[in-house]
Amino acid sequence: MASKYTRHKRTLLIFKAVIAIIVLTMLVRHISIGELKTALLEACIVWIIPAVLLLALNLFFQFKRWEMLVRQVQPRAPKRQILSSLLSGITLGFITPGRVGEFGRAFFIDGTDWPKLLGLTLLDKSYAFMTLLFLGLVGMLPYLRREVELLVWMPLIIIALAFFALLFLLLLHPPFLAGILKKFRKLWEHRRKVAQIVSSLEQVPPRLAVRISLLALGQVFTYLLQFYLLIRAFSPLPLLRGIQALMATLWVKTMLPISIGDLGVRESAAIYFLGELGVAQAAAFDGSLLLFFINVLLPALAGLILLLRRDAAARKAHSGRI
Repeated sequence: MASKYTRHKRTLLIFKAVIAIIVLTMLVRHISIGELKTALLEACIVWIIPAVLLLALNLFFQFKRWEMLVRQVQPRAPKRQILSSLLSGITLGFITPGRVGEFGRAFFIDGTDWPKLLGLTLLDKSYAFMTLLFLGLVGMLPYLRREVELLVWMPLIIIALAFFALLFLLLLHPPFLAGILKKFRKLWEHRRKVAQIVSSLEQVPPRLAVRISLLALGQVFTYLLQFYLLIRAFSPLPLLRGIQALMATLWVKTMLPISIGDLGVRESAAIYFLGELGVAQAAAFDGSLLLFFINVLLPALAGLILLLRRDAAARKAHSGRI
């Protein structure tokens, strides 16, 4: 019989899948299959090829960040195992709300306490998340200025930027952040694993935190460049204003993690923001969907293969002991 947690997880997965299907179906019916097909047939492959090749750079930035953090608690971990854990985490994140499954990568590194790696995974994801939110907020500025009164959006932007700056400064000094969190240790004094998660932050010196944050920035810019190239394959798009619109698109999909792989949410946001620049709905939809296939589906499939191999090896080892 499935546990309550398993049933809950399955329900959330079904919910996210239903949301993705409904939104995508509505978009396809609104745009029409004929327009989408025509846009695909007329796409310029010269722009798509570099976007695909940039997946390697995207994964490299993620791998280097994860490797640096793993080395803090397990210096002898093989690079192959670190890469395998990263891809496995991407697969688990693909099927979980808000991609929380990506934290599962901590369980695939041998010879270390998983709570420590879980804390470092949280730190790693925080850098990428904060970078996305900050750049997305910058991308949203032109739309806020046009749609919302100055006296409303300006104070909100100032408060948000001040909050991000403070939080980012704390993230750049993980030992100091750990010290602040330990002042509230009475909240978890009977939970040893939570204490391990907090103490793991002490193992990341500020210099390493800066390097990891720069790698996170590199990953986000690579993602934006891929997005731009894919849209450019279907429609003319000015570089700076196009990147700004794509930053706003990323902000929306980051703030609304309600579907599998952000399907539907990213496409809807791309249609709205790129439509302001004269990009056809079919072009925005097809380019956004291609980005999903390249950056999400391909790594998730690679991780799935690794998970299936690991499961088969575990079953074989278990049957050999019986």
